[in-house]
Amino acid sequence: MTRTAVLAVVLGGVAAAAPVPPETEGQRLRRLGEVSDPRGDATFDWAGDELRVSVPARRAPVETIFLGSTGARAWREVGGDFTAVVRVSFPAELVPGRDPDRDGSVVAAAGLVAADEAGETATVVRGLCWWKGRLLEGFNFDRMTTSGEGGGRGQAGLLAGPTWAAYLRLVRDGRRVRAGFSRDGVEWTDLGEYQVGWPDRVKVGVIAGNGPKARFEVTFDRYGVTQPK
Repeated sequence: MTRTAVLAVVLGGVAAAAPVPPETEGQRLRRLGEVSDPRGDATFDWAGDELRVSVPARRAPVETIFLGSTGARAWREVGGDFTAVVRVSFPAELVPGRDPDRDGSVVAAAGLVAADEAGETATVVRGLCWWKGRLLEGFNFDRMTTSGEGGGRGQAGLLAGPTWAAYLRLVRDGRRVRAGFSRDGVEWTDLGEYQVGWPDRVKVGVIAGNGPKARFEVTFDRYGVTQPK
């Protein structure tokens, strides 16, 4: 029996039913139904093929989202190797304003997260920070072990005109996890890899965090998790 057809016995004969329609983008997003928000003040809105997450101003440093400790997330359990991809959009009018007291600090970030029950976490996020009056964009790939050891790597630069969206990718291959980012979902920039001690099953999904200046709203779409056959 194949995945795309169901065999049914009809009046003593065998008939092939219509192919099962492919899962839509909105259905994939809605399967991220397990919400986890350590601070309990974020809102999640599944709107069509998009998931919109709104995070109020918070005093905790946004950098802690890189290690998954404070971010609001929606995720589900996945077994074995996987490739997770999502597009992250920040509408220009909703990006938190400049805070002179935190010049150079990340003001908001959102992306992909994967973690096991023990707390070993990997994240790849798109973040924004103000530097000398300019809004900079950065992509960070970070990992934290259960013992609290962490590491990170990334790239940063000026935001490219009105481009307020980018794709992120997180890949698990056995004991290795790697990440990258892309403007179009076709050409990717690699952010390296880490060794992980994950068991077979981990939780995978999206994550968003905010700093102390103003409410931050992010839209996730084009989400998908694929696994080798």
